[in-house]
Amino acid sequence: MNKVKVLSNAVLMSALMSTSVVWGTTAFAADNLQEYSLDTMVVTATRTEKKLVDTPANAMVITKEQIKDQGYSSAFELVTSMTQAGAMGWQDDGTDYSGMLSRIRLRGMDNGTLVLVNGHPANFLNASALNQIPIDQIEKIEVVKGAGSVLYGPQAMAGVINVITKKPSKGQQTSGKVFGSMGNRYNDYGLNVDSEIISIGGQKSFYKDFPDIRRPAQGGGGALEVADKNLEQLFGTVRITDDLTASLSHKKSHNRWLSGTFKNGVKSITKDCDSDATYNTYSLNYDNADNGWSAGLSYMDISMIQTYRYGAANSLYKGHNWDLDVHKKINFNNGNDTLVLGGQATKEYWKSVLVSSNTDTDSERKSYSLYQSYDHKFSDAYNMIFGIREYWMGSSKFLGSERKILPQVQGLYKINDTSSVYFNVGKSFEMPQLSSNFYTGPKYAVNPDIKPQSSWSYETGYKYDNNKTFFSASIFYVDATDKIIWGKTTDNKSIQINADKWKNYGLELNLKQKINDKQDVYMGATFQNPKSKSDYGDWKTKPGEWSQDESKVLFNLGTTYHQSKLVFDTRITATLKREPSSYLYNGVSASAKTGKEPDHNLKNRIDWSASLSYNPTDKDTLRLVGRNLLNRKDVVNYNEYYCTPINFYVTYERRF
Repeated sequence: MNKVKVLSNAVLMSALMSTSVVWGTTAFAADNLQEYSLDTMVVTATRTEKKLVDTPANAMVITKEQIKDQGYSSAFELVTSMTQAGAMGWQDDGTDYSGMLSRIRLRGMDNGTLVLVNGHPANFLNASALNQIPIDQIEKIEVVKGAGSVLYGPQAMAGVINVITKKPSKGQQTSGKVFGSMGNRYNDYGLNVDSEIISIGGQKSFYKDFPDIRRPAQGGGGALEVADKNLEQLFGTVRITDDLTASLSHKKSHNRWLSGTFKNGVKSITKDCDSDATYNTYSLNYDNADNGWSAGLSYMDISMIQTYRYGAANSLYKGHNWDLDVHKKINFNNGNDTLVLGGQATKEYWKSVLVSSNTDTDSERKSYSLYQSYDHKFSDAYNMIFGIREYWMGSSKFLGSERKILPQVQGLYKINDTSSVYFNVGKSFEMPQLSSNFYTGPKYAVNPDIKPQSSWSYETGYKYDNNKTFFSASIFYVDATDKIIWGKTTDNKSIQINADKWKNYGLELNLKQKINDKQDVYMGATFQNPKSKSDYGDWKTKPGEWSQDESKVLFNLGTTYHQSKLVFDTRITATLKREPSSYLYNGVSASAKTGKEPDHNLKNRIDWSASLSYNPTDKDTLRLVGRNLLNRKDVVNYNEYYCTPINFYVTYERRF
């Protein structure tokens, strides 16, 4: 069937269903559950609280109401669906397979998105880890696209995602809920408790085995199966004083993957591996609105173990990160101007134990930075923000020291109370992974002179918000240099080098419309042209030429309807005009550098999902969720791993 026709039919079905909900007379009573205000505040963009219409950046806020109504089971899936974010995921929900880390690609840039949890960096080895927090412990998610290194440091080249969790508050009554889900491919159970002292929640999830997860090649190629997949998550926050909180998060994932080959349609499994990954994060947060001081201290510990039943030797990866951030907000000029002064210190450690080569390698590095952001109001209608960060990185076992100066300038003109125009220009960078030079032996060479990747980001946009309609449009351009790739030395050893350039320009549109007290409609679209140029050449790019690096069109359209005891949500998400596959049709790895240019691009990915919640009492909820309702066999990454087939699950919640 024609792909455009499939998308058109799916959008039409979604629209018809939402229309029937609005105008039908058979299913719903007269009262609405609750109203939503579009007048949302955002903190991440400037480290000061502003309305979306007053924020000089492309910012979005995903609320806990949206998370609940739309029935998402993972933050990774939520962000990729709702914010037109690309992704390099191994499955729809952002599952990690030990050292194979899933990551978000804001504005098409791989390893260019920084994830924060309550303002603390949560990335590890430059990957944007989003699934550490149980979905029910999330209060909201703020997504800010564009340069973010001035306020948040390395890795924020394309944007920042800040996961803000529930926090206990003084006088809060004790409440909670228990829940469980059953479905044809997904089951879970969990518990949440909230009080004035503690907010804590945990969840255990189970997934059906997924045989033949990878696209088969013509006559042969690789085979891959995933089995015994499960995930446990725990997050809790304790209120020590009104200004001081302590938090703990725990995530442990397990999956078994079996790999091999197809030959003449017959599968042969040659490797059988149990993969386990554990993430633990401990943090302290101090925030005093009266004196303007904020401070955060966090420690993240990670362990990744691959245990082979046969086919290869075991491996162990361990690491930890320390992060300390202290800043002060100073208001003056009758509250019209704000100065943010801050400092940050980090320590990273990574250890690799490879049984196959009998190697035990570790490395650590420390970095320090000072930053300031001055928000000056020139008039009632016009203000500008001037920011700068000075960054120092010490040397590690394999990498030299580095120093960076990062400027940023933003401006916003308020047309009236409901609309504004803005611009945002800034420089960002990303350090090489701490594990970049762990590859040792006769086939590899270490490059101590490898440099950080850096980029300039330019953006201008328009926003409108009257509490019923929110609309934003932004035009952006990103120019990155010194992208890190694998190259070869003169004696044919593999070595990491700075050889690539990367660019992207595009248009981003977002709309949320309150139709009435019962129904919202939301839409987002991104049209972009992400491409990379390799002076050396790689699997998809001939030396000195440009190639497509991500999808060119990202789109979502949906509606949420509230009527008495029912809540209905349906949405279409589409990823169109996608990048080349890393495998040829015959299963051989692509290599444009050696003449094996990619012979096809990934096919368009289209997902239609829906959820229906019923609240028989004020303490009980039944929710039916359906995913991939078109049952499309699309792929989720350039290695052509399939998305999850059509699936349903029913959740029961009991509040107390």
